[in-house]
Amino acid sequence: MFATADQEINDVYNQIMPQLSPGAKVELKSEQIAWIKKKESSCDAETEEANRLKCMISMTRERTEALKQYLVHDAD
Repeated sequence: MFATADQEINDVYNQIMPQLSPGAKVELKSEQIAWIKKKESSCDAETEEANRLKCMISMTRERTEALKQYLVHDAD
């Protein structure tokens, strides 16, 4: 399940990046790095592997939905 969520976020990210200006690309990449660090620290706090994976899947899906907003705004 995490592999699927991870693939989806990578697909969305790679779809967005070519559409952005150079400055926006730098900003999004910075946001994404910060989000990855937050996800890792939040989910690594889970002591049970099943809960850690649930955390990673949930946070990845939430971030994917947030990234999709770039596509929505770009279409306007």
